[in-house]
Amino acid sequence: MRLTKIKLAGFKTFVDPTSVGFPGNLTGVVGPNGCGKSNIIDAVRWVMGELSAKHLRGDSMADVVFNGSAARKPVGSASVELIFDNNDGRISGAYAGYNEVSLKRVVSRDGSSNYYINGARCRRRDITQLFLGTGLGSRSYSIIEQGMISRVIEAKPEDMRSFIEEAAGISRYKERRRETEARVADTRENLERLQDVRDEVDRQIRHLQRQAGAARRYQALKDQERRVLAELLALKMRDLDSGAQVQDSALRERELAMQAALADQRGCEAALEKQRAVHAGHADRVSAVQARHYEVGAEITRTGQSLQHTRELRERQRNDLAKAREQLAELAALIERDEQQIAALRTEIATLEPQVADAARLEQIAAEEQAHREQELAQWQQRWDEFMRSLAAANQSAQVESTRIEHLDNQLGLLGVRGERLGIEQEQLISPDPGGQLSDLEDHEAQARARTEELGRAQAAAAERAQALREERTAAESRQEGARAGCDRVRGELLALEAVQKAALSHNAPRAGEWLSGSGLASRERVAESLDVSDGWERAVETALGDYLEAVCVERLEDVEAALTKLSAGCIVLVEQGPTDAGSFGTDSLAAKILRGPAAVASQLAGVLTSESLAEALRMRGRLAPGQSVMTRSGEWVGKGWIRVSRGEDPHTGVIEREHRLKSLRGDLSRAERSVSQADSDLVALRRAQAEAEAERDQLQSAIQA
Repeated sequence: MRLTKIKLAGFKTFVDPTSVGFPGNLTGVVGPNGCGKSNIIDAVRWVMGELSAKHLRGDSMADVVFNGSAARKPVGSASVELIFDNNDGRISGAYAGYNEVSLKRVVSRDGSSNYYINGARCRRRDITQLFLGTGLGSRSYSIIEQGMISRVIEAKPEDMRSFIEEAAGISRYKERRRETEARVADTRENLERLQDVRDEVDRQIRHLQRQAGAARRYQALKDQERRVLAELLALKMRDLDSGAQVQDSALRERELAMQAALADQRGCEAALEKQRAVHAGHADRVSAVQARHYEVGAEITRTGQSLQHTRELRERQRNDLAKAREQLAELAALIERDEQQIAALRTEIATLEPQVADAARLEQIAAEEQAHREQELAQWQQRWDEFMRSLAAANQSAQVESTRIEHLDNQLGLLGVRGERLGIEQEQLISPDPGGQLSDLEDHEAQARARTEELGRAQAAAAERAQALREERTAAESRQEGARAGCDRVRGELLALEAVQKAALSHNAPRAGEWLSGSGLASRERVAESLDVSDGWERAVETALGDYLEAVCVERLEDVEAALTKLSAGCIVLVEQGPTDAGSFGTDSLAAKILRGPAAVASQLAGVLTSESLAEALRMRGRLAPGQSVMTRSGEWVGKGWIRVSRGEDPHTGVIEREHRLKSLRGDLSRAERSVSQADSDLVALRRAQAEAEAERDQLQSAIQA
């Protein structure tokens, strides 16, 4: 790859469009001071993406635009285009197939800057990545300017390392590794933020559940109030109806008495008429008849007064009945108002239900995002493994080609030495042989030839040994890369599982977590981490223990008595680490499925029997003693009068099985690290042996040449 032409327009002193050609590999630019020689280097550096005005010998980036002179007006923009010859294919990526690659940068006085590759607009990052590992760049070692040599000589080890890495072509891989690490860090931050969002949604759900419970209790109390009021009104109506019946019966009796009195009055009047007819004959009984008449009149008066009183009493009863009806109307209005309040509460509940659904949907989206991030992490790990394998294959091919080149160089040296020796022998053969020197030289030649053949065989054996060691080294490097890739894969899976397990075992209130950190208990083992459960019964144990899986294991509860007084808020469970005695529990108890764990936890499961299916558990209900229950293998929990079934997402689901997998992965990681260490040791030994074999081969080669 070679720079063939630079096109400048409006850049610093190059106000007119100017083309600078580079016809060969070595081109010099000479001229007096101030003619613009350094501006050519600045143009190359500027197109390569330089953003510092100081490195372009200016105060601001706008200084690269021609600012005018006494004879010329300033221009509005500056552009520089570099044309590279890519016949050797040094440029990789999307432009590897182009024989010529053009880079162009255009900047205007208002500060806008655009980059172009082969006429297509691109980013500054695309240009920097295009030349990673090729030695070209805005501040690479390939651009030599005034003072550059002294800076390279006086460079610090870190700066010199960057030059060497750029020359070796590994800067692109370091850049990719940095970007990958940045993406992994961003992913971890996103997971932490996702956990915070999930905790907030859980708190909102719990708050909404409390509100829903309060609403249900309010509705039940209002139903009870309406029922009591209705019963009270019914009792009052019954009392009023019974009083009205009594008054009606009394009124009917008085009316009958009045009718009887009227009949008596008519009889008296008839008798009075008779008495008047016989008045002349019965004069002596007039006084008695008049007295009787007065008595009957008085009785009639009393009966009339009683009738009037009865009528007034009936009117009062009618008024009471009207008042009772008014009270009944008021009660109906109260009932209607209560129904309106109930409708309003139902509307509020209907309004809150979508919020609960939205919270559940957000939780589902968060779970899907977490699964997506875990899948992306697995894909990245797979791509990293493929990259490491391709890198190992490329290194192996490079070493084989290097060995081949070295072998050809040695053969070329041998042929040159042999040609020189043959030329000397030819001259000696042409010249006369004074004093028998030819015969002596022939004898010496025969001895040298025999010695050369002997050394050649030794050198061939040494070369074969060096080649075999080189192949063994290549194989060892492949094994080392495979071991490292396996170690990285196990480490990545371990980190992902540890993050999921940490999230599952730390969903308590943040204040409880702060208390654990302040008490020095944050690093203590959790119950889920200390349990070993029989195969197939993990879900049953997780369902039975629930939040106990997050309990912190301590040596003695008395040791944390003082620290517990500092816990102002939150919920925490502490469990002593006493060993479990499996023989103390029945074989049909769920506690017997605990192979290892705290005794306090196993005792919680002593009253939980086991069953293979839900149907069998339901049949066992009738035989359960007080305090006993039945747990199936799949996690259905059956009591004497209740059953608990959990489906769908649960923060404790898979905690024990995941902990078993974490322990297995830690063992695999330890073995993988030992394999990597062994591979490193073998590779160092093979490199040392290869160096010794090559040194021996070189010594024999020198002896052969001598």
